[in-house]
Amino acid sequence: MIFLLLGTLLVLVFGRLLQVWLKYKFHPIPTYSFTLQKAQNAKDLAAAFKKGDLPKIFRPKLFPFSTYSNFYVITDFDFMKEAFAHKELSNRDYNEKIKIDTKRNIEYYKLDKQAIEILGQNDQLIKNGPGYNTGLADGLYDDFHRKFRTIWYETTKKLTGRNRIIEIIEHSSESVNRILGEKGSKEEGIDPKTVFVNGTMNVITGFAFGTTFEFDDPVFKMLEDELKIIFETIIPILLKKTAAGKLPLFVSQNWLYQKLWKSTTDKYYGSVKKFNQFCFENVVKHRESLDRSNPRDFLDMLLIEAENEPRLGFDVVAGTALIIYAAASDTLANTLTWLCAVLSDRPHVQEKMYEEIMNSIETDNEIKKEN
Repeated sequence: MIFLLLGTLLVLVFGRLLQVWLKYKFHPIPTYSFTLQKAQNAKDLAAAFKKGDLPKIFRPKLFPFSTYSNFYVITDFDFMKEAFAHKELSNRDYNEKIKIDTKRNIEYYKLDKQAIEILGQNDQLIKNGPGYNTGLADGLYDDFHRKFRTIWYETTKKLTGRNRIIEIIEHSSESVNRILGEKGSKEEGIDPKTVFVNGTMNVITGFAFGTTFEFDDPVFKMLEDELKIIFETIIPILLKKTAAGKLPLFVSQNWLYQKLWKSTTDKYYGSVKKFNQFCFENVVKHRESLDRSNPRDFLDMLLIEAENEPRLGFDVVAGTALIIYAAASDTLANTLTWLCAVLSDRPHVQEKMYEEIMNSIETDNEIKKEN
């Protein structure tokens, strides 16, 4: 009887492996080398693009067996626009197994207790629980996700109507220019990325929380430092999440399996806890002066929505705040830093840009994109 059971199990395992092998052996999308190191990745992809052999879409060879996953990398912008016009491709990797793993992480790292300690047991976000997913960048492209985008749009519309967006951008721009002028004019120079991160984070903070940071503000320094750790650990964290959605629960929730990831998850969730504290302390401040008929920023809008939307819990709000900072600050700061590097090597372009800016100010008393 035991041999029969073992034989049946082996047949089932072999059949599954054969199914996976056949599926990906004749997969229409090619595989391509894709390392985990961003700097090396940029060099490899740039070289492949220059040679003309970079596929528009490929399955990354990250590590053994990654070829047999549902990871895809799109390298062509037009192809990307066409792909994401289909809502099915806007879904994040999300299922019941991932929900269970997320719940385990919240409890293991005591994110739920942290939220209760700061917000209080009677706060609506606590009553709603962790929530439906981990914020704007998580979960399926469903009615809840669309509701998030609607709140984002309505916040932008309200702030634009009050000229608040312009005020936030102008304050951030003035701060960036002042700091670059002060520190960049010194003989040793300056790496402008930190300054640009401050500028982009100020725009985000103004939009989300209605406040801004000075360059030497310790809270800004803390957020910047924790963002660096999050970016260092985000790829293995996403791989762990994907694995949790594929593996049987008795494997993914096993203490030994979790121990394999522990050093990375400890670093990541250590930074997440500090971000959550920043977010929840802002929730407490907003509660003190919340005007439901006149919301001031994105957080106000979320708090008002949470009163009638039980899926909008404390982890959803905190996760959304984190992804806004992570998605906006690093990408734009990197782009502006590269712009500075390119311009520093082309002084004639700097001169031309300066002339166009000054001519625009003299003619229109402002800088217009048409000029």
